[in-house]
Amino acid sequence: MTIDVILAPATRPRSGSRPLRDGLTAGAALGLAVVPALSPGTTASTWPYALVATVIALGAALSAEKVPRASRVTGWLGAALVVAACLLLATVDTSIMTLLIALVLGTGVRRLVSQGGRGRGAGLVATAGLLGVVALLAGATSALRLAAVAAVAVAALRRPTDLPARTRDTLGTVAGGVAAIALLGFVAASDVSVGWFGSAVTHGPRDRPLVALTFDDGPDGSFTLQVASILEQYGARGTFFTVGKALVAQPEISRALLSRGHLLGNHSYEHDAWRWLDPRYPELERAQQAFRRELGVCPTFYRPPHGQRTPFLLSSVHGKGMQTVLWDVSVGDWNAHDPSAVARKVLDHVHAGSIVVLHDGLDGIPGADRTVLVKALPMILDGLRTRGLSAVRLDQLLGVAGYGQHC
Repeated sequence: MTIDVILAPATRPRSGSRPLRDGLTAGAALGLAVVPALSPGTTASTWPYALVATVIALGAALSAEKVPRASRVTGWLGAALVVAACLLLATVDTSIMTLLIALVLGTGVRRLVSQGGRGRGAGLVATAGLLGVVALLAGATSALRLAAVAAVAVAALRRPTDLPARTRDTLGTVAGGVAAIALLGFVAASDVSVGWFGSAVTHGPRDRPLVALTFDDGPDGSFTLQVASILEQYGARGTFFTVGKALVAQPEISRALLSRGHLLGNHSYEHDAWRWLDPRYPELERAQQAFRRELGVCPTFYRPPHGQRTPFLLSSVHGKGMQTVLWDVSVGDWNAHDPSAVARKVLDHVHAGSIVVLHDGLDGIPGADRTVLVKALPMILDGLRTRGLSAVRLDQLLGVAGYGQHC
């Protein structure tokens, strides 16, 4: 017997009655919404996203005043959207994507509550609690948990009215579905922690005290060679994921790296924002030919710009006998100004077997100022030494030849 049945009088009262049931439901909803938001991960920077995301989620959940009695297909679609939102909660950090996830969540919730009926308020409060627990266990950020739980809980308080909204509801469902597909595709393409489009290397063996320091987007003027010199002073060697056009513009830098014992990897030819979407992905071969022509080597390791990949891109890399290498430590050094903060973040996250991504250039454009990296690198190497970790080339970490017949 549900709370709704216990409290309901013989004649169904109009909206605004049943104060005890609504009060209990509202209290439960508030608790479920606030408690996850007060977890240790909450920071001042997450609250703006939480606030806006919650508004979007609630707007989507309550957009249709009255949805015609839902079919099983509509119900399953709503469940699928909520599951998709939960999956995204588990894999995406708080960012602008929070707002799109909120749209997916709210749309899915609306499908689930579209039938109305007795006992639904209590049942949906329980659903809100379940989603909150799932989000907490999945490691979602506080802002996203707040949006998820609040959307479901407030939807539970809203009883449908008699205003028709079939067209609006259909459009809302389509919008939520499209947003869910787009978000899942973006996460699969961009998040290094998921392998939905295919496998990629993110770290080496965890049972040896070795790490690989890798440097992207160069070569760049004198900064790349300064980075190499600092590594050499510590008896270390690095892996430089080189942009093809930058290699062609300044081949002498890459030749010096090669002669001094550092490893070079393929980092595309143009390093732009859209060529990775080309199913043929000619960028890979174009960059390989630049390596062969300028240096006489064919790198084994490939790193996609920004870590973005598609199944077609990964298939192209695999088809050439190469390996796609991502990372497990990234500290945003390309946009940092405090060398100490860069070093501290690296050392806070590095473990045996880690692949650390840093940047000796920016997008393969000559003239980028990488002073912050040059100043941070000695602190990083000192910290690794203190922790008993040695910086080695990627081929040494993974036990795979760094060059081969891949051109």
